[in-house]
Amino acid sequence: MRSLREEFAALVRDGTLGRGALEIARIAYPDLQPEGHLADLARLAEAVRPAIDARMPPEDIALAVGDHLFRTCGFHGNTEDYYDPRNSFLNDVL
Repeated sequence: MRSLREEFAALVRDGTLGRGALEIARIAYPDLQPEGHLADLARLAEAVRPAIDARMPPEDIALAVGDHLFRTCGFHGNTEDYYDPRNSFLNDVL
């Protein structure tokens, strides 16, 4: 397994936002393997893709993605402990 420093260097070169968020999560979860979580993100993206048109304004795209995540997938905020650090780690949120 590559070190966190090596992962960040690769991320700067050719990374994605999802991978970057998971690399940050490795600070709290050093043994985190991002591949499964990246696959989860890819499945979410595929599921919402039919509701999005590239000509849509960014605000409408954000609304469509939010609607899918909250209504269809059941994502919700942590209303009991807003400041729980796990709310910021993509692997925990997924």
